[in-house]
Amino acid sequence: MKVVADSLDVFNAINLVKMNSKRTRTNFTVNLNKLALWISKKELTLIEYEGAMLLFRKNADFYYMYFFVNEDTDFSFLENINFVRRNVVVVDLLGKSPDLDDLGKEFAAEGFDEHLHLQRMFKINSSLNSNLYADRPMMNNIKVATEIDGQTISEILNNNFDKYGEQIPNLNEIYQEIDNGNILLYKSNYKILGLLYFNNIGQTSILRYWIVIDKYQNEGIGGKLIKFYFQMCQNIRRFIVWVVSDNINAINKYEHYGYKLDGLYDKVLIQRGVT
Repeated sequence: MKVVADSLDVFNAINLVKMNSKRTRTNFTVNLNKLALWISKKELTLIEYEGAMLLFRKNADFYYMYFFVNEDTDFSFLENINFVRRNVVVVDLLGKSPDLDDLGKEFAAEGFDEHLHLQRMFKINSSLNSNLYADRPMMNNIKVATEIDGQTISEILNNNFDKYGEQIPNLNEIYQEIDNGNILLYKSNYKILGLLYFNNIGQTSILRYWIVIDKYQNEGIGGKLIKFYFQMCQNIRRFIVWVVSDNINAINKYEHYGYKLDGLYDKVLIQRGVT
């Protein structure tokens, strides 16, 4: 068990599992920029076990767990990992529904309970470089976030999203996305009424958070934000968003803007540690 000091620590551990495996199972889909940030802030702990690599990322009062394991490795080995038993640990299981059922049972046997269920939606941009959103709102109220907005953005996200199930970014991550120009704000008299937070990876854009403060809903603010987002990303080929499975209102809104469910699921499990 060690604090990760270099990305090579992670990839060497992954390669060691691969060398002894015909097939593997993983939920580790982190991009290199985010991995580098976590390492620089000493937020990652690595544990290697026979046929398995476990990576734990520290949050305020719990840990996210990422795994890369031999397909034949049963997660019963977790009972031997004291770090898991001592802490609150959250893990995301990604895949098609039937596959997740069996994997979920393995984690349930080790004390993990289902916390949240999400589905992925996607939208293909069939109008690259077109004027489909040429009627986008003027920039009068829509601003790209700056560093001074970071703390308020953090408060809005933490007050409105599930801290275990929706991977709320910490301040370091928020400031990184501010630097990347990936957070849009709708402001009035310097007050944030709504925001849209996204990541672009190659030709794919992931819409992570889209929210209008309760008292300002039904005023068209959300629509202006997402239309401006599409305009900003007119050279993007594919748009992705994860939605809570039973949030029918959110699913309907995304369908209104051209998103469709694609059959991929994220089952969020939590193990609350020994009390």
